[in-house]
Amino acid sequence: MRRRLTFIACSFAVALVLAAGVALAADAPQPGQWEIASKTERSGVVKTRPLRTTCMTPEKARDFGARLQRDLITATGTCKSIEPRKTDTGMSWSIQCAPEMPLRATASYAFDGPQHYVATVKSETSFAGKTMASTLTVEGRRIGECPK
Repeated sequence: MRRRLTFIACSFAVALVLAAGVALAADAPQPGQWEIASKTERSGVVKTRPLRTTCMTPEKARDFGARLQRDLITATGTCKSIEPRKTDTGMSWSIQCAPEMPLRATASYAFDGPQHYVATVKSETSFAGKTMASTLTVEGRRIGECPK
């Protein structure tokens, strides 16, 4: 039961970080107001979160990738980012957790320009002989300037 709760807590923490509009890319996104859509699929059930907006300041845009990796490590506690790989349009990496939490996860992000990205986090854990898998998909698009 503890492992299942830990898996759910880690998945939720990752979702919160991503839904807040923090993403990772090889190039920084354009600062401004961003609309974030996200959905989670677990055991064939899809849950869509309400659209939200966030202001991406120039500082946040410059520190985009490093910020997400720091936030994920903090949110997941005993987990760490490993094997980061830059691509032409984004980045991907694996998440490795302590042995007492057998969570395996991969994350990837791709921008098709400085105003739009799609991100995916896939995680899997085993509990009581059953494998539980979850996929989080986040899409962000710039919708204008930040409110003053």
